[in-house]
Amino acid sequence: MGTWTGTYIGDERGTFTLEVSKSGYMKRVTRTSGTFYEEQSMGCVLHDGTLQQVYSGDSKFMIQGSLRFGKGEWKKEGQRGTWVATRR
Repeated sequence: MGTWTGTYIGDERGTFTLEVSKSGYMKRVTRTSGTFYEEQSMGCVLHDGTLQQVYSGDSKFMIQGSLRFGKGEWKKEGQRGTWVATRR
């Protein structure tokens, strides 16, 4: 499915990259916020583009939404906000 890059805003702001395999599984999820950086692979993308259980690292940063529409919501330990992404 390729690589998607995006930004997120809300209680925290930063950037993220999702690398999705052809089978829909996350090969890598990276996230940056200020000087903070984390990388981990968790979750998958359904055939309709819906993100399912996509987490970034031990911080429990969870991305929900749709790659088909390139937007959604994120949550992390009581914080939340929205994100937008485009395919690279």
